[in-house]
Amino acid sequence: MEVHPEVYNWLGALQIIDGSRPPTINNSGMAALDEDTTMDFENGAGFGVLLSSLGAQRGMPPAPIDAFKMGGSPVSRLYNWNLLGPVLVPFGIRLSDDDKALVVAGDRDFVSHILSQFYERTVGELPMVVPKTRSFYMEDEGSRGFVIDNGAVAADDPSPITSRLAEMGVRDTQYRKSAFGDTLPGEDRSEYAPAPLPVPEKLPGETGPAAAPLRGADDGKDPFQFLDDPSAPKTPLELLGRSIEQPFGLKRGEGEVLLARQPATFQDWMRGADDPPKAPRGRGHPALNWLDAMRAEIRTLAAMLTGKSGAPAETMSLGAASAVFDVLGAGLASKDRRVYFATVQNLCALGRRTKDLPVLRQAQQWLAAAGGPSTHLVRILTAAAKGYGPANIRVGDAKAAADAARVAAADAANGFAPDYEAEPEERAGAQFSLAFHADDESGPDSQFAERAAEAAAVAELVERFCRGSPKHLKTFLLEDLRHGADARSNPKPYIDALNVLMPALLARGPSPRNALATEDTPGMVFLEALRCAEGPADLREASLSLLTTLWSAFPDEIEVKGEDCRQAVSVLKRGARDVERATQIHALACLFQLLHAFINAANAFSPVVYKTIVFMLIEHMRNDVVRDFITAELKVALDTHSNIPVGILVDPVVKQTSPGGQHPGLKRGDFELIASMSEHARLEARPALHLLALCLRSALDHTA
Repeated sequence: MEVHPEVYNWLGALQIIDGSRPPTINNSGMAALDEDTTMDFENGAGFGVLLSSLGAQRGMPPAPIDAFKMGGSPVSRLYNWNLLGPVLVPFGIRLSDDDKALVVAGDRDFVSHILSQFYERTVGELPMVVPKTRSFYMEDEGSRGFVIDNGAVAADDPSPITSRLAEMGVRDTQYRKSAFGDTLPGEDRSEYAPAPLPVPEKLPGETGPAAAPLRGADDGKDPFQFLDDPSAPKTPLELLGRSIEQPFGLKRGEGEVLLARQPATFQDWMRGADDPPKAPRGRGHPALNWLDAMRAEIRTLAAMLTGKSGAPAETMSLGAASAVFDVLGAGLASKDRRVYFATVQNLCALGRRTKDLPVLRQAQQWLAAAGGPSTHLVRILTAAAKGYGPANIRVGDAKAAADAARVAAADAANGFAPDYEAEPEERAGAQFSLAFHADDESGPDSQFAERAAEAAAVAELVERFCRGSPKHLKTFLLEDLRHGADARSNPKPYIDALNVLMPALLARGPSPRNALATEDTPGMVFLEALRCAEGPADLREASLSLLTTLWSAFPDEIEVKGEDCRQAVSVLKRGARDVERATQIHALACLFQLLHAFINAANAFSPVVYKTIVFMLIEHMRNDVVRDFITAELKVALDTHSNIPVGILVDPVVKQTSPGGQHPGLKRGDFELIASMSEHARLEARPALHLLALCLRSALDHTA
């Protein structure tokens, strides 16, 4: 396989090949690799070794060398190059199916082209190769044929890349030759033997002096431009303008002009209200193609906005920064789930790199703009809320939600961060809410995981953009999101959005939780949910979910007065007495979740909630489904908490199951509750005798 001479010397410097041997330059000016190295690069293993050599220097993902298959068969080649495809993407190299077909067919020219492309992405632009020509100019009889390279006949080193190699700090292993390529038999040519040059103290493949090494991915944050390029974009708007040209079929320079003069046109393209005037290049949706390409340029954009450590970028005006965020967030207005989800992901990636910098303050103002992103985020959150509901609440869900809130509070107090790579349901806070904790796999089109991933992404966006400012987070939740949902005319979308966003923020770990507690945000949102719980049935049900989630997650932080507590319990009672059985189960599950949370936190309101549950058991004694649910949940509570005053429960159970009571007859679930009461640590003598009498009477009745 023939490669560019600079590529050959670069491979030698990286010890991929034997750099001590001079390359064999053919008439076309290319250097030939030996057969074994050629087979390695055709198979893909050579690229794996090359990626591993550069991985530590560039911060790039390692190549799956251990997974490579050996051999030169088409099957091995296809398998290895399929593994290499995702690893080459950060270098700007994307392999299509046609490209892989060329590799499998053994096209060495294409493999050499990929290697040259890889060199240009990591080191710099390759110079043009000038082919050698032979001249037989006969000056006299003793003249011999000699090689003319680029017109430099008398040069000691005819290679056109010597100066670049010296700048790169790569050993120059070229043989020094005279002007004539031939030697006479027995002639001493020792003075022209290869002389190794001193190696500077820098990594192979780096240009410039040792004090200023080659800019890498960790430094420049630009996987496409590793060297200073005069034609590289200098401003964020220019970068965004160039990025939209290819996906939307624009000419060079038209993208920046469009974004500067007609940004609304681009926004129409992104939300699908209008199509580009020209057929876009490439396949697929142009907006998705741009978002995918922009994902690789987020680092470069962030570097332009923030600068480097110790050398921050010049502070942009609020209008200029808002224009950048408007372009990057244009997909939020799209109704296509793929477009707005990818847009949120790109904004999150940018937010990760803008912490504690002036641009973060501008991002917060952009997020809070009236009629801006908050309107679209409400629409995304309410769409995600359609995937959740309390219709499938099971016994034990209330305890699971309360335990998750308790563990999260303990982890936050100790500074433990959650696993952000967990399942979408966990990242969306499904474990904190009954509505999320419900099993939503009933229908084939539920798309529960997708909606949970969207909720987690929006929560990360809000947390990243409001980082370091609890006041901004409070204002966004209580004012900006409210205005975006137009809660004055209909508060239901606002409550639905909070029902999705608040658990997802809790799943983000200590940072958003502490920010919420600092400004008493949970208490303010709790009172808002309490006011909305007096509304229609659908609004009341959503408000109960939000009220319970917040109160169980922040039992000590929410300072609820006695009147507000009685109002909250009254709302839950009203829900438990609703005509719809699903609403009854939901309200009772909320009461049990609060009971577990209050007992765990030793909250003063736990007796109030416990007595309310006992009264609900008496009221629903003839409602088999609801009574069985309350009985099963009470058994779970008694088995979990040893400090519950079980005597309060014994008397009504014994009275209702005695002759003349409302209980239609003891069943297995009732006996399981009686067993839990009998084994409870706080059972006193008198209630124990009542339980014993109940068991004896039941035994005699069944015997008779």
